[in-house]
Amino acid sequence: MQRLSPHRLTLPATVSFAIAIAALAVVVGGLRGSMPISIVVALGAACLLASALPLLARRMAGRENWFHPLYMPTAYVAFALLVPLAYVIATQRSVGGTPPDAVSLTLVGALALTVAGFVGGVVVSLLWVEQAAGTDAPRQWHRVLRVGRGLLLIAIVLRGYSTIRSWGTPYGNGAVDFGAQGTVQTVTDFLSVTAPALIVLAQARLHGRIAGVLDLVLFGTLCVITLVAGSRGELLVPVIFALWLYHRELGPISLRVVAGGCVIVVLLFQAVQGVRAGESPLASPRAAIERTLTSVGVPLQVTSLTTASVPSRADYRLGATYIESLKRQLPGLVAVRLWGEPDETGTFVLRRIIGFNSPDAGLGFALPAESYLNFGVAGSLIIALLVGLVFGYAYQKQRAVRLSRASHLLYGLLIATLPLSLRADAVLQVKAVLYPAIAVAIVLEVCRE
Repeated sequence: MQRLSPHRLTLPATVSFAIAIAALAVVVGGLRGSMPISIVVALGAACLLASALPLLARRMAGRENWFHPLYMPTAYVAFALLVPLAYVIATQRSVGGTPPDAVSLTLVGALALTVAGFVGGVVVSLLWVEQAAGTDAPRQWHRVLRVGRGLLLIAIVLRGYSTIRSWGTPYGNGAVDFGAQGTVQTVTDFLSVTAPALIVLAQARLHGRIAGVLDLVLFGTLCVITLVAGSRGELLVPVIFALWLYHRELGPISLRVVAGGCVIVVLLFQAVQGVRAGESPLASPRAAIERTLTSVGVPLQVTSLTTASVPSRADYRLGATYIESLKRQLPGLVAVRLWGEPDETGTFVLRRIIGFNSPDAGLGFALPAESYLNFGVAGSLIIALLVGLVFGYAYQKQRAVRLSRASHLLYGLLIATLPLSLRADAVLQVKAVLYPAIAVAIVLEVCRE
């Protein structure tokens, strides 16, 4: 029997214990707060089941791999969907505008079944899909590096332009702008993913590292401008992608680095959340926790609004928003010219249902909200199962190969964009991965030896 090192056991045991404690807190806090027993038991059971996921991951990963689909992606999905909800029940305090009295058994079911479906899809893919057996494709990696740096420079210029244009306006101003300014923002976000992906891949193949001094200066400049503009989520994507590629190609990342990075990100993001609200970036422990949960709690907020309004105030969409999202995969200006503004996508359907008409405030959306909006609680399980299948498939297709093709990078793009796609509608969930993948494929093909 293979001996497991303490390092290998640390993360699964820690995560399992933490989620089990969360389940206990839900039960105790919920009962004290006169929460209906059915809701308390349902969420407590979901948290207890989630506590077994890291142990399942340990058995299926085969070796230490924080980016295995049953580790980081599953942990994030479970955390983002269950922990803010558990906090509301346990403390009887609102998170992200979701009060305790908005929690229903339907809401708990939609979020918990999304986690279950995602895990089920991943497991099925890992068991059924064979590993890739591709060969290393020769590339002109110096050219790939130059293209990546050029695209990153363009992203910096565009981000600076957007920041200057919106300076002095409240955060969220023009959130539903589909004109030139909105297009600039979309292109900037696209380049902010594509350029770092090309850079870290080329640096890994050329120099055995993920970035040089010039690359760090360029990306640091982009980070400063982005944070000054009040944004943050866009920066997570290239950072997660770079960490995945480093771990995949250059060597394992220690648990200390993972834990330390998570702490830094939490502190930074809660500070930005405070600034957005006109508060001090420094906060008490409770305020910092609630700011963090608000940041990741968008799925809780919009799924709560959706389950409260459908089918009582509007009918299920029966897949209509998913069909609309396929039409909207064309560039925004082209899609608007052909079909008008995206009134039938998940985000705007919910805005219309609840009467949210502000043009200067984004509502966001979420995977469980859209699946429920279309097919009810059963849809939460089925759609999440399909998403899990995609993650497991992409993971299998990048195993046992040296990264040199766009298909090898699909899994990295999926996990890098997960924090954004989980809180978006199907349009962005697909487009955030599809466009960078196409761009990387074109660059790698042009730079073929």
